[in-house]
Amino acid sequence: MEAIRNGAYDYLLKPFEREQLLAFVRRALEYRRLKLENRAYQKKLGTLTIATTHNPERILVQDDEETIREIVCSILTLAHYECRTVASPKEVLDTLHSGEEFELLFCGLLESLEEKLFEGIAEQFPDMPVVVASACHDISLFLPALRKGAYDYLQKPFERSQLLFCVRRALEYRRLKLENRAYSFL
Repeated sequence: MEAIRNGAYDYLLKPFEREQLLAFVRRALEYRRLKLENRAYQKKLGTLTIATTHNPERILVQDDEETIREIVCSILTLAHYECRTVASPKEVLDTLHSGEEFELLFCGLLESLEEKLFEGIAEQFPDMPVVVASACHDISLFLPALRKGAYDYLQKPFERSQLLFCVRRALEYRRLKLENRAYSFL
């Protein structure tokens, strides 16, 4: 976390899987591409700015454990995010399909979650990053979620600073994507 505070984009704990490394590298390169593209648009268009988010940003928090939902929501609320909690993957889908808008989905990783939650979520909600969390420390369980569109993952137990860093980075990625899309239409 000290490296992150000093400007590192991310960190990877050893030992790591090849796919995990590739996912991290892809995410870092995509972020860099978006930053450079954003700067080029801003330079070309001058002082024009584009508003892309609500204040405060809304996060949908799903976990099968109520205590985890409460802790995550408490941390995020203190950091000035607005949270809504749900217990199951079905509730996530119902909430998202209700038309209620969220900037980020934070969810627990369950065996059934991959099928129910990630199927089509990237297509239906392409601008909403998904962060998954699990107490399992086997990275291979996270890889299918990353392949199906999850932006990032956290291993439980995680520290407050890890959660906030991950959420901020995912929301920054979202903001850059939305700004660049809006700039491209100008």
